[in-house]
Amino acid sequence: NSYIFAIAADPDVLWGNPKIEKPREQERLKGYTDHIYSIKPAESNAWFDRARIANFFFLLEKNSRKLRITSILLRAAQKNLDAHEIPEDRWYVDLKVTMRERAK
Repeated sequence: NSYIFAIAADPDVLWGNPKIEKPREQERLKGYTDHIYSIKPAESNAWFDRARIANFFFLLEKNSRKLRITSILLRAAQKNLDAHEIPEDRWYVDLKVTMRERAK
């Protein structure tokens, strides 16, 4: 958790304190355990621009050999958009990361 909090506090990211749920454990590959963390902003209505989202994703994977982003849910923060309209650069983001370790 401290690794994710440190990345979220980076000056190029500034996500504040994200909400990190208790990890789920799975064994997809024999001899290895996957720890799957769900990450959301602490405030349910917090939105971010694409540059901050991209920096957060990049730094999460750049500085760790074990952690990978495995699921991203990106929704436009702007309400009442028609199908032909381009949304403002404000996005709600939820993601899941997986950390793989050798089974004990």
